[in-house]
Amino acid sequence: MSKITLYTATTCVKCPAAKKILVEVVRELNLKEGVDYEIKNIDEGNNLIEALQKQVASTPSLLIDDELIYNGEVSNKLELLEMLKEKFKK
Repeated sequence: MSKITLYTATTCVKCPAAKKILVEVVRELNLKEGVDYEIKNIDEGNNLIEALQKQVASTPSLLIDDELIYNGEVSNKLELLEMLKEKFKK
């Protein structure tokens, strides 16, 4: 099963929109937080170290199975929805 990770930052101006898009898409696909996806703020705990180890250079960054898909922005909702439908076929 695939897993989505969205890295955000407290001062990131694009992160609230990226988070909103991701949350809308995962709800449509009935994905569960903590199981199918997670949203991690790089300003908390060891999330920055983890993000850097995964080649995340800016926020927001979206990874699927640790593969960097979007870096510095998240595309539009429809594009993300279509991509995730493929990855999460049930």
